[in-house]
Amino acid sequence: MKVPQSVRMLYGDLEPQFSKLKVEVDRIIIGKKQLRWHYESRVKEEISFALKLETGRVRKPVDPEDLFACTLVVENRSKIAEAEALIMTLFKLEQRRPKDQTFTHIAPHSFDFDDLRLYVRWTDAGGKPSGLDGLQFEVQVKTFLQHAWGIATHDFVYKSDDVDWSGSRIAYQVKAMLENAELSIAEAQTLATSAMLNRIDGECKGLRIMIGEIKKRWEPARLPKDLRRLAQTLGELLQALDMSFNDMWAFVDEATAAGEGAKTLNLSPYSAVVAALLRKRGAATLFGPLGKPWNKRSLFVPLEIDLPALPDAVQRKLIRPKDVTGPAPGVVVTPSAPPVIGA
Repeated sequence: MKVPQSVRMLYGDLEPQFSKLKVEVDRIIIGKKQLRWHYESRVKEEISFALKLETGRVRKPVDPEDLFACTLVVENRSKIAEAEALIMTLFKLEQRRPKDQTFTHIAPHSFDFDDLRLYVRWTDAGGKPSGLDGLQFEVQVKTFLQHAWGIATHDFVYKSDDVDWSGSRIAYQVKAMLENAELSIAEAQTLATSAMLNRIDGECKGLRIMIGEIKKRWEPARLPKDLRRLAQTLGELLQALDMSFNDMWAFVDEATAAGEGAKTLNLSPYSAVVAALLRKRGAATLFGPLGKPWNKRSLFVPLEIDLPALPDAVQRKLIRPKDVTGPAPGVVVTPSAPPVIGA
């Protein structure tokens, strides 16, 4: 496409500044954004810049609003406000589209592009002038689902050498489905209380009870955020050792009363449970089920927990960190009763 010389000259004057702006904005946002967020940016090419000018929507060609644009992608809609607040602290807001998050220009039956766009300006914070002060650029804030749709359909819907009604129809039908998915994610807690969904299966009920017992014994600061995983691991521990739920917690409470169990500071909750069970039953009795032909499970036992010699069939089922420094100082587990060999 032939670009008029005046437009080429204008682009030639602007592009070096905005390429420099891109470097600086990339550095700042990447350094400040949350690790789970995605970020990308671009400077318009000359032809794209010319086509935008020809739409007549750029009122001041020397001050384009999106010659440089970037996108910040967040997990879901609940994080958009947090991302917007971050951008507002880093740059000077010129305008927001849509202006009001409670108002939209699109009709209920339409699923046109309506993602959050922030038009901001670079401001020098002081010190040596950057040469970028006052430059305007666009920041789009999207969810991962919105971003995925844009990547998959952008050229197909927005930039093409043909017009395809059916293709565009499909693309926007998909956008409608993704919006419904976004709604379900954002309102999951509310939807979960509906009569249709407010149910529970046996597995979830068991995990919820296990998590309740864990919380009774350990302070939040000593627990992982992923309590579901810990609950699942303890449930698998019970199955591997052929032990009852009530016995496990009774043994943990007995150990805790003796200053161990949940009071053990150098072990994770899982390892503290293992240590409490060993204290009560002894290694040979406790791990005896691991040697049975029907038992396909293995158990992790940290080096901080000392173990005696065990039968090969049991030893093969125990996973231990590689000891490269010699015997660990560890916790010495003293059985409350003599171990029963072969139990």
